[in-house]
Amino acid sequence: MGKGLKEIEECFKGKANAASYLVMQLVDRKVIELKCTDYNEYSRSLERIFAYADKGSDDSLTIGNTMRRVLEAFAAFSYKKDIGHISTNDPILSIIPENLREYFKNLMYKLVLHGESHYFDRIKGMNDYGFSALLSDSEKKRTARDILCFIYLLNKQHVLAHLSPSAENGIKTWIDSISPSASAKEAPEAEEFAAVKSA
Repeated sequence: MGKGLKEIEECFKGKANAASYLVMQLVDRKVIELKCTDYNEYSRSLERIFAYADKGSDDSLTIGNTMRRVLEAFAAFSYKKDIGHISTNDPILSIIPENLREYFKNLMYKLVLHGESHYFDRIKGMNDYGFSALLSDSEKKRTARDILCFIYLLNKQHVLAHLSPSAENGIKTWIDSISPSASAKEAPEAEEFAAVKSA
């Protein structure tokens, strides 16, 4: 749409009846101008995840879907994998430092964010909003951090190309805060959650 409007604007340049346009979007219940030339949905999604992971935001209701979409896009374009396999694939995990592999291999988000039917059933019944009903805000925040750390460890330049340079320090701090012993604690929680989900 932006390209089409830009072409119309160009056609009328220098003529008596000039044309101009303004594209607006709804973000966090506010209408703001959308700069079509600078817009990249994937970059915006990564920025939203970082903002949520860093300070929290009003995205609590939708952040789960945003995280899942980003992870799906990264997994598909980088490795031709779906999100159910990217964190369990040994050749991919070998890129990550050895002391963190088990943590990411057992990471809860692969269970929480995986499975279209899970979300479809919940949305049909309108009982809740999927991700928001399954995790507390602090758990969602940790999941957002873990997803950014995971992608960063697999492809640092990819993340830095989409986020501001200042984001790197935060991501490095989150990686440093992951204790290798935490991976051992993740597995029982993951199994318990899987059992609840399958029930």
